[in-house]
Amino acid sequence: MDWDQFNQRVARLQAMSSTELSGFPLMHEGKAKRVRECPEDRDFIVMEFKDSLTAFDAIKKAERSGKGALNCAISTFMMESLRATNIIPTAFICQLSPTHQLMRRCKVVPLEVIVRNEAQGSFCKRYGLEPGTPFPSPLTEIGLKNDALHDPFFTNDDIPIDILQLLTEAEMRIIRELARSANHQLTEIFLQHRIRLLDLKFEFGRRYDTGQIVLIDEINGDTCRLVDAITGEKLDKDNFRFDLGDVMAGYVGLARHLLLDVDAILKGIDTQPSPA
Repeated sequence: MDWDQFNQRVARLQAMSSTELSGFPLMHEGKAKRVRECPEDRDFIVMEFKDSLTAFDAIKKAERSGKGALNCAISTFMMESLRATNIIPTAFICQLSPTHQLMRRCKVVPLEVIVRNEAQGSFCKRYGLEPGTPFPSPLTEIGLKNDALHDPFFTNDDIPIDILQLLTEAEMRIIRELARSANHQLTEIFLQHRIRLLDLKFEFGRRYDTGQIVLIDEINGDTCRLVDAITGEKLDKDNFRFDLGDVMAGYVGLARHLLLDVDAILKGIDTQPSPA
């Protein structure tokens, strides 16, 4: 790869305004983000963070000003922290604006991979366990990413790839190992900031240019269950899901634990961009 040319392409996008980036062609709109195509550069996509909050398959909805910027900055910090380990390959390249990230273009593997460090949420409901019940080791659950089917979990350890034709057995092994390793790395990173990681959701994709399996999507209070390691204060979307408290206060608390400049983020000042 010609890194000088690559960095020039990235720099051209970094020089654009939020308005210009939000004008890129829309490829997909999800509950919390929009995915936009980069004109004349099929190696990249732009991920735009929304102020939307949803829960229970979007039955519960709300808008909170600044939510997108906070989650974008938090996810940038976590992706850069993972990149620094040189262990977990990701699609993340850099942050472009307060609410936009530049990502490598990938073909999404339609799986949700949840790694649980203790019993929380739907796991407690399914098995009648008390929240916080510890596991002897992290437990991984894999489900089909399909909102219409309510993201069903597979009923055995091996995904029936011959029936669903989602991925190869080798790719499934890679995803399991990456999820395990990423959970371990993120647990350590969060603990350095006095945060305990209870569980989290991963998504993976194949890079269009190389076919490599990489971590995609976001890492923040929307995709992780997180609490203050000392006080137990909730720092994630459960505050919204279950009306446990002010969800924005939780996101702000998470950002401050990570030593991010919350005032600058909420004023629309991009504090976290970095070249690839």
